[in-house]
Amino acid sequence: MRELSRREAQEVEIKLLEEFADICDQRGLRYYLAYGTLIGAARHEGFVPWDDDVDVMMPREDFERLRAEFDAWRLRPTSQFVHCRDGRSRFPFGRIIDTRTLVDENYCEGGEELGAWIDVFPLDDMPRYASGLFRRIAYWNAARMLAVSDAQKGASAVSRIAKRILVPLYRRKGSVHYAQKMDEAVLRWRDADSSCYAEILGVTERKKALPKEWFEPAMLPFELRDYCVPSNYDAVLTSCYGDWRELPPEDKRIPHPMKIYLKDDASLD
Repeated sequence: MRELSRREAQEVEIKLLEEFADICDQRGLRYYLAYGTLIGAARHEGFVPWDDDVDVMMPREDFERLRAEFDAWRLRPTSQFVHCRDGRSRFPFGRIIDTRTLVDENYCEGGEELGAWIDVFPLDDMPRYASGLFRRIAYWNAARMLAVSDAQKGASAVSRIAKRILVPLYRRKGSVHYAQKMDEAVLRWRDADSSCYAEILGVTERKKALPKEWFEPAMLPFELRDYCVPSNYDAVLTSCYGDWRELPPEDKRIPHPMKIYLKDDASLD
């Protein structure tokens, strides 16, 4: 296998994003650029220079349609939608992967074989009276990550010792089990405020309400193509990150700890 440069990996992900947006446009699905990808569009008109993945969000109804129909709707045979509900992913959100590639993530071992990806996060209505739900989500998410952690690696001696004790315990059931628990809990919750979204299975502030009025569709350029973003993307990003317009210090500009490879029998477009 050949290791891809960061730009080569980004170009693979751009193709996945283009395919995703084309499917959404053709099938009438709502989506928005999210997280670092939204910052990239708003601040750089493309990738944040040190970033190497793509994030999008979809209202739950559209997410479920995409998950169920992706195999029939996909535009490239090398694209695949993976999700914990199918037993193919250790994440409670969706991923569209390029099967020509293989990712080696630091601090992880075991788990499924993944290619370069874009993350697809569902937006759910904001749960009410849900402190217990959020506590369970936080616990299962920690268990999910421990289940695939490399017990020999850690940021400090204390974390390595803790992982040697905890990792074998959580690996018995496996990361997919805990991702499924997170997914099931959110799907079962019925008491919700339909005027606001929540990124319950997202990566920043799960408990924050995001008014749906922020999500009227607008467009921003990302890597030479316009994509859908929340009309009030400034409020969305400020809710997640605070002052997102300010570049972080250089020592905080850290890419994801992973390497992406092109499989021996594959070639890039």
